[in-house]
Parts: sequence; structure tokens; C-alpha cells
Amino acid sequence: MKYLRKFNESIHSSDINKLCEKYITGEFTIDDNGLVNVNGSVNMMAEALYEFPFSFGVVTGDFNCSFNSLRNLEGSPSEVHGDFNCTENYLITLKGGPTRVDGDYLCSHNKLTSLEFCVSEINGGDLVCSNNELITLEGCPQKKMNDFKCSNNKLTTLEFGPTEVTNYYCDSNKLTTLEGAPYRLEYFDCSKNELTSLYGAPTKYLTDLYNLNCYNNPIYDLWYKVNDIHKLELFIDMDINSEDPEDYNERRLMDITE
Repeated sequence: MKYLRKFNESIHSSDINKLCEKYITGEFTIDDNGLVNVNGSVNMMAEALYEFPFSFGVVTGDFNCSFNSLRNLEGSPSEVHGDFNCTENYLITLKGGPTRVDGDYLCSHNKLTSLEFCVSEINGGDLVCSNNELITLEGCPQKKMNDFKCSNNKLTTLEFGPTEVTNYYCDSNKLTTLEGAPYRLEYFDCSKNELTSLYGAPTKYLTDLYNLNCYNNPIYDLWYKVNDIHKLELFIDMDINSEDPEDYNERRLMDITE
């Protein structure tokens, strides 16, 4: 008979059905490799798990393992056709996680320092990796994202971040530059950082950008005097920097606002 691990113990195959019925909404099968494939969704939220009781194959719905004590994602499904939610754990790596997610990928409130082993594409969903310990966006999927949220981390640069995303939230980091930001956005929140200029902000499609929030940065007071998205490119081209002398910036601001 097949045995699957639960924590550091083995569970008999006769108990698998009970566990599957507890966690799974829908139908499931167990293949020859012992992987549980689910036509439906899996909810393991707040089950005090240190590891998964068994390994998954493909899940056609959502997979929720949030609010546990997971240190890694070994045993996760290889494919999740809905949302994948591993928030509020103790993850230091995404290794072992799914290689395909068709919905949202939610990994906030962990201890991640990078996005290595994240999926290569989100396929139109959101990627939320806020409230970690990220020092780099290396490993981040590049395309087809709706919202990208990397707030409340330790980032100093947006290098390696997504290139195709609708709304971008990088507030509450340690950013000193916006280089690496996508060239096209609708909403951009870079508040609560250490920005002295807006160099690197998206300017190629300003008609799409309806809100730029740079509150609580050294550059904010100067931008607030303009506060016109249509003049963002000129603001950047004039090389306005909060570290420059006040009278020098005032003269350049007059050229912009006149």
C-alpha cells in the first residue's frame, strides 16, 4: 500500500480519503506516483501545518495553504489553474511551489529575500509579495500581470521587476531610484521610500497613467507643486532633485508650471 508523509510520520493510504475530504472541495484522484490530483480546490488554511500531509499534482481550482508554519513549498501542486495562496507562513524560499498559476500568486507575510523559484508568468492575475524581507526582485515573472505588490520590503531598486503590469505598488521600501519600473502603468505607488528624484518613472504612455503616488519621499514636496501627470516627463527631463539647492529647483519648477 502507498504511504504518504504527514509531518515526520507516515499515514496509511486508508487515511488519505479522510484528509482529502477535509481539505478538498471537488473530486480527487491519486496517481501512480502518489500525487493527489484535484478537480476542484484545496483549502489548508490555518491548519498548523509544518509541511503538507501529501504531495499534489494538478489542482484545477484554487490552492490555499495560508496561515500555517510552512518553511518551504515542497509537495505543492505543479499546476494551479486558480489562485495560489501561501501567505502568512515562514517561507524563506518558493522552491517546490507551482510552475504554473493561472490566477493570483499570493506569498506576502513570509521571510522571502528574493522571488527565485516563482512562476515565470502569472497569466493576468496578481502577484502579491508584500511584507517579506525582499532585497531583490530577481526571479519575478515579467509579463501578463494585473497588480504587482512588493510593498513593505527592503528593496533599493526595481531591477528584475515585471515589465508588463497594470498597477504597481512598491511603497514602504528603501528605493533611491525608480529605474527598472515598467514603461507603461495605470497606477504607480512609490510612496514611503528614499527617492530624491522621479527618474525612472513610467513616461512613455502618460495617457494611461492616472495616478502617481510618491508621498513621503524627499522629492514629494517638489512634485506636489506640479502634480500633473502630463508634465511628469518634463519634470524628469528638467532633472529636478531634492538634493539640489532650493532656489535652483524653484527656477526649474517655474519653467514647468508657467
